[in-house]
Amino acid sequence: MNRSARLLTLSLLVTAACQSPRSGGLLSAEYPGTLQPPTALAVEAVWQQHVVASWSGAEGELQERGFDAAVQRRGDALVVVGLSPVGAVGFAITQEADRVSVVNHIPEQMVIPPRFILLDVQRAFFPWSEE
Repeated sequence: MNRSARLLTLSLLVTAACQSPRSGGLLSAEYPGTLQPPTALAVEAVWQQHVVASWSGAEGELQERGFDAAVQRRGDALVVVGLSPVGAVGFAITQEADRVSVVNHIPEQMVIPPRFILLDVQRAFFPWSEE
């Protein structure tokens, strides 16, 4: 696994570990960052990896889920797709300029806010900034 993939996995794990699905989530101020435009990534590319997210459940029990994810920068859009065990799209997060849209095909609410996921992806794959 290359450095960028390890950073993305670690970042997603830390984010997921900090939030319980029933806790109401983190506030944006608690997870700072400014989304860069997708074109800040100079190349159009697709990356895929396996992600394992862990967090404390409502009664303190450890919850854990794994899934395959793909990240694609194509044109003016950045797309993060979570895949089911059979390869179907579970969710898709799309950023175009500063607009974020989500399509969620999984029965549960997403544990990690889409903006946080995009920030983690950008921290791992985009050029480093002075933020």
